[in-house]
Amino acid sequence: MWEFSVPPHKGDEHFDLGIWHPSALPADKQNKEGYEILKQRSEEDEDFEVEESLPTESSRAVRSFHDDVTKLVDALRDEERTDRSWSIMSRSDPLFHLISLWPSVAVALAPAILESASRHGLVCYDPQSDVVTLPEV
Repeated sequence: MWEFSVPPHKGDEHFDLGIWHPSALPADKQNKEGYEILKQRSEEDEDFEVEESLPTESSRAVRSFHDDVTKLVDALRDEERTDRSWSIMSRSDPLFHLISLWPSVAVALAPAILESASRHGLVCYDPQSDVVTLPEV
């Protein structure tokens, strides 16, 4: 299992995670290069709208992951939710989520976020450590 360490908080630094379905990128891009491609795609498509079509197995896995993360935040005590939920930013499309967390939030939520991604067969990328965790086959 992947071990992560949250960097010391300096100013507005944040802890980033890339979570995507393997079908979002070619097999040789399941790495830092693929993460950068997804970041660029999300920045170019800021007004991205999901087509009204039947969801694929891939998009359902990402949606289930998103629902899990929402439940994690909702499960926080009220004062924690108020303090922490604003500290989570996610850019996404039907096949990926790019998540930025304040370090204090990452310590509490990142392990559960990564466990959920793994459970749904998604790739996890930690750009701080340049570590990719591929889903078990």
